[in-house]
Amino acid sequence: MTQSSQIDLRLERAGFELDVCFRWSERAAVLFGPSASGKTTLLETVLGLHRPVRARVELFGEVLEDTARGLRRPVEARGLGWVPQQPALLPHLNVAGNLRLGLRRAGSEGPAHLDRATRVLEIGHLLERPVSRLSGGERQRVALARALASGPRMLLLDEPLASLDLALRARVLPFLRRIRDELGLPMLYITHDPDEALLLGELAIVLDGGRVVASGTPREVLWSRAVLPLSEALGIENVVEARGVTADEGGCTVETGAGLCLVVSGRVDPGEALCLGLR
Repeated sequence: MTQSSQIDLRLERAGFELDVCFRWSERAAVLFGPSASGKTTLLETVLGLHRPVRARVELFGEVLEDTARGLRRPVEARGLGWVPQQPALLPHLNVAGNLRLGLRRAGSEGPAHLDRATRVLEIGHLLERPVSRLSGGERQRVALARALASGPRMLLLDEPLASLDLALRARVLPFLRRIRDELGLPMLYITHDPDEALLLGELAIVLDGGRVVASGTPREVLWSRAVLPLSEALGIENVVEARGVTADEGGCTVETGAGLCLVVSGRVDPGEALCLGLR
């Protein structure tokens, strides 16, 4: 039986309060929401970079922080792999030198972790290359491999594809799926891109204003009525109400109130009401 995880915390800052509580057991949980909703602050608090007013952080059976019991593990003892938006690779080291930094925490199992990370992320041919000669996608793969080499219990990923153009995102995203599927490593993944959330996430947790406003499977949650008020901040210019007309193997046909018929993916039963978010 898969052990569940729980994050229950409240953090106060000038002009902002983060107050969230949720539990999950899925491997890939996506934190989704507009900018300034509290996503990065939440991950940094789980990592141990902030002292919350109230906290219970339990990740797959390991309690990392519990203010009620006076328990607080230091950052270096939490066993978490952190990958921010901009990969902080050391420019004076080559790829192999940067990867060796991740081995310090893994002990004797470090070489095995690094070997798996190098294989899954396909960076063996980059080991002797200077950081300055890496493309954006290669830098992100090296940053992921360094985090994996430390043998983390979970990866914390803060929009790791945000700085990449669409073509590079499409090339790096399959490697994240391989980490999830082949290594079975749990991850908390921040994104404001619905496509990334649908392709990678098994659970979506939507934040707005420091609060959880919706949670569930990405396909059910990301276009739910609870998320529609965030549509402009998430880059969805048009929200259209529609109703299912027909359903077959080729797709489902829906009709808008203006009489426009569209074919959509996913299951929509005849007569079922839904909202379409269109960029």
